[in-house]
Amino acid sequence: MNRFFNLLCLGIIIFPAHVQGQTEKKLFKRGLDRMATNNFSLAEIDFSMVLQLNPENEIAYYNRGYCRLRIENYPGAVEDFTHTIERDNENYEAFYNRGNALKAIADDIKSRENLESARRVYAQALDDLNFALSHDRKEPRYLRARAQIKMGLDDIRGAIQDFDLAIKFTKGNVPGYIAERAQAYIELKDFFEALDDVNKLIELTPRNPQGYMFRAAVKVQIGDERGACLDWSRAGELGEISAYTYIRDHCGRN
Repeated sequence: MNRFFNLLCLGIIIFPAHVQGQTEKKLFKRGLDRMATNNFSLAEIDFSMVLQLNPENEIAYYNRGYCRLRIENYPGAVEDFTHTIERDNENYEAFYNRGNALKAIADDIKSRENLESARRVYAQALDDLNFALSHDRKEPRYLRARAQIKMGLDDIRGAIQDFDLAIKFTKGNVPGYIAERAQAYIELKDFFEALDDVNKLIELTPRNPQGYMFRAAVKVQIGDERGACLDWSRAGELGEISAYTYIRDHCGRN
């Protein structure tokens, strides 16, 4: 009795092994349920508790890493995915996700104009995506992630090559890939190629006002102000209030 009281005062309670196992399973399942509903902050806590009970639960490391990636705890995500990779160097999803986390860290470093350090972290991210793609060269998510890393490294043409493949393997049906390739063309000041992509984007999502805002911005660059005004008008009709400011400033009575 005295020993239990002393442990309680110290905040330490030793559970029987079968009770600990049941608790671990319940926490793990709750973490999965929370992930399924995008409640990544609470799921990350659940998996952390699982790992306190059982540091050998490898899947919990991967799941916690994914949760940390989604809640933008990028250093924590890198740590967990690295743990996973050290124990399974063919877990290509762990390489893919660690690459995404490293890319986010590099983006932050680059935004603070520490370009040399950013390039080193981008290079690590690129290594991860290259390895993931060595397993499956047709996985569009991997290709898109590598394209985004190449954008960070200012390898715009290399990024476009990866976006081309990602779009090919998704049969041109993923708006995000097309929008990002359009942005890459804009970086090259190739506005007509960008316009082709934005036209495709609008075909896929004709009720999204942001597509029309995007196209209007491209049309301004190629000198098609009347076309830009028509797109701003359409965006306004679809609920984008800021479009009317552009119409007022650039379209006059027309």
